[in-house]
Amino acid sequence: MKERLHVIIVDDEPKIRRGIARMVEQSSPEWNVLNTFANGVEALNYIKSTVQRIDLLITDVKMPEMDGLKLIQELKAHQDIVPLVISGYDDFAYVRTALKQGVIDYILKPVDRQLFRAQLQEIQRKLQKKRYAEQIDYFKRCMAGMEKSAAPWLKEGGTFRLCCLSFDEPPQRMKRYTERYWNLLYYAVLNIVEEWVHQDDGGGQGGRGWVWQESHGHTWMLLQGIEEAERLADAVRASVNRYLKLTVTVSVGSEFADVTSLPDYRDEVLGQLFLRLIFGGNRVYSKEEMLMSPSSESSARLQQFGERLRVAIVHDEEAETVKLLQRCLDDLAQWREPGALEQAVQYFILQMMSVLSESDHKKARAWMLAELNDLHDHTSSFAELRKRLLNLALQASAFIRRKREQSERMPVNKAKAWIQAHLTEPLTIQSIAEQIPMNPTYFCEQFKLQTGETVHDYLTRQRMKAAAALLIRSELKMHEIAAEVGYKDVKYFSRQFRKYFGVLPSRYKELYE
Repeated sequence: MKERLHVIIVDDEPKIRRGIARMVEQSSPEWNVLNTFANGVEALNYIKSTVQRIDLLITDVKMPEMDGLKLIQELKAHQDIVPLVISGYDDFAYVRTALKQGVIDYILKPVDRQLFRAQLQEIQRKLQKKRYAEQIDYFKRCMAGMEKSAAPWLKEGGTFRLCCLSFDEPPQRMKRYTERYWNLLYYAVLNIVEEWVHQDDGGGQGGRGWVWQESHGHTWMLLQGIEEAERLADAVRASVNRYLKLTVTVSVGSEFADVTSLPDYRDEVLGQLFLRLIFGGNRVYSKEEMLMSPSSESSARLQQFGERLRVAIVHDEEAETVKLLQRCLDDLAQWREPGALEQAVQYFILQMMSVLSESDHKKARAWMLAELNDLHDHTSSFAELRKRLLNLALQASAFIRRKREQSERMPVNKAKAWIQAHLTEPLTIQSIAEQIPMNPTYFCEQFKLQTGETVHDYLTRQRMKAAAALLIRSELKMHEIAAEVGYKDVKYFSRQFRKYFGVLPSRYKELYE
């Protein structure tokens, strides 16, 4: 899991270079000496030309051509390398300059082997902690959809499982706890999870995966190369319950290979957490568990139906939705194992909840959760289960249809608002459509479809309404009113006004007065 830490050594004495290189490699298998150099110029040229990440620079101070302190200053423009200075000069001026330039430590020659090894162990711990934090930041960017390239330090050919741990409803006594106390609980949970995930790592980070927390209390585990992720998740759940006297639910996602697809698996994992509200907490949820059935053939068929049902709901294909769900339920009606039947129903629920979650329809999710809770507690027959599941699937489809219709109306509403704000300008179909932006022909079709009138008729109506208001409420002259509503020709304005209101503008004002 862990990538080795890479070192270069710079000293003008060959014997000392070789000795330091041996001590570095003997101190821990995590260290890898990439190269050694006789002066700062050679080292700087190597740093400029290599694509290899360098973690630690061990350098002498006094060297020909370029000394160690100058090298440290120059390399900042090329890589974020931690410097360690070894020198025979016990001079405070050197030490002060080195520390100002970010040197992690300063060792005097002749080098004490035990002291050097202890210092390397401490540097190794700090570097691994720094690298681990960088890796966590990378995964967070991936999960937010901000990172589209695979990191070079990831193990090739490896597979991952994303897990999320979430607190269940706390006991009544704990609802009065302060924010500070809850923060301590979150920290304790983080430590428990890290202990399990990193337990075969000798105390370092990244043994079997990565662990981080989000502000709303979710603890994430990204596991790599673990065959029994559900067993690890259950061990974490049991440990939190044992040591903190709290229950948590852990959701375990499907196996995947590309970390840039983390947003999809994040949605899957969060979708599975919704099941806790229906089927209870203090347990582990995973898609694999929900697909268990009396036969592998039935399980495979169920999964195929479920995926097709999901597509039908998203595309608002009512007939196909009913047909698929009926076929699924007919299949389930032949099962005789209560546990397998419940797991199959859970799978359908997950598909519908996942669809609503992806559509970001919060009200629909809240309604469906209430319905599902009632379904679980008060459904007494398979016939009633069939009826209610069909209704839920159709309701999910209707929610998404309304969400889509609202989204389609947005360009037209945006166009209306822009027209209102620019009535004084010589507006055209082209200029209005460019603000959406949308193809002018398609824009006209959508506008007529949604409003029942053409863009030109709407524009004229708004201008006439604005002109009528100005005639009544202002002392502007006729040509000024015409200009205010987008007409340069007063006669043309008057004809349009008479066509719309049945009287000329001057007569309209007289009648109102």
